[in-house]
Amino acid sequence: MAAAATAGVAPSSGAPQQSSGAPTSAPPAIRFEDLTIDDALSPLQRLTKYAASSIALQRLVHVRTLGEVAAAAGYADTSREIMPLLPALATDAEGIIRQTLALQLRPLAAALLGEEGGDGSRPASERGPGYAMVSNVVLAFLHT
Repeated sequence: MAAAATAGVAPSSGAPQQSSGAPTSAPPAIRFEDLTIDDALSPLQRLTKYAASSIALQRLVHVRTLGEVAAAAGYADTSREIMPLLPALATDAEGIIRQTLALQLRPLAAALLGEEGGDGSRPASERGPGYAMVSNVVLAFLHT
């Protein structure tokens, strides 16, 4: 074992080391604690916390809840808490996150339009902030 340590290999991990004896920088391993979700948080708090996680699985799980959480949260909380998450999710390095966000745009738009009726039958002068949010922000993500 001592020979392995002096040859640049750590005896316990088998990972190669740099000539200075310092271990090479590898991404940190995901631990069980990293995957746990705080059940004490509300669905909106969980979405805002874990949608920005460094762990793709956590982002994916919570992006899948985006439309449902927006519907429960209402316009004010959705525009203040959920909408700022969209740019980072729309440009996420993981394609599955972007794809899942795309699938959530319809329920998100429905949640934003919920109280004003999303059927488009109201004249533009009577449409509220939800309509503006959908037409100016949500639809812009279709080009991303």
